[in-house]
Amino acid sequence: MKDYKGQLWSNYFESQYKDGNEFTEISYKQTAKVYHYNYGNFLPANKDAKILDIGCGTGHFLYYLFQQGYKNFWGIDISEDQIKFIIEGAKLKPNLFGEISKHVKLADTFEFLQYYHEWDTIVANDVLEHIEKEKILDLLNLIYRALNRDGIFIAKVPNLGNPLNVYWIYHDFTHEIGFTDVSLSQILKVAGFKEVIIAPFISPKNLVLQKITNLARRFILNYVFGVKTSPFLQPLIFSIGVKR
Repeated sequence: MKDYKGQLWSNYFESQYKDGNEFTEISYKQTAKVYHYNYGNFLPANKDAKILDIGCGTGHFLYYLFQQGYKNFWGIDISEDQIKFIIEGAKLKPNLFGEISKHVKLADTFEFLQYYHEWDTIVANDVLEHIEKEKILDLLNLIYRALNRDGIFIAKVPNLGNPLNVYWIYHDFTHEIGFTDVSLSQILKVAGFKEVIIAPFISPKNLVLQKITNLARRFILNYVFGVKTSPFLQPLIFSIGVKR
């Protein structure tokens, strides 16, 4: 029997990722603004801090770190074509990929974290939903051990606290599981993170419209369908886990 996960990951960029993302310098800068709006208050003040981006994809978060002046960051991904996209992109768009291409590595996260420790921050944007349920705690335990004391783990996931948000979990065939704010907090605490913050991942554009949209969602779910709702109805949520 073929390794279906290996087949999916080897073709991930062409079969899924490139159709839902933009790769212009403008789009990277816009994404960096969104990351800063959500994560800016949690990332280390020290620009020499060791930061690991798990599942770095095509480098959007790495570009943000570079833009913010961080020097000691690395991105790893199991998808060969996405790492190749960054490295080859350095030749075509050196202003965009030139520096971050020096900080990426093709690697399996489970194997990588066995040997590379002492990180100040580990980030997993849109990663946990790709991991089989029975392996998630193993991964979180590895992340916890790999962090320095007072280090933080940031994880962004699709938010299934909104029952209407089922598209986010099923639009990608490599997705294995969904999270709510409660289940995301639960697994981080089980893995040893005593301080956990859950927040909606928000675009700073059109904040008023987003609030109105959420009110409409809550009204429909609560009063039309009689469904108990999460405090967060945005498509994405993120967690901050602090190692003490």
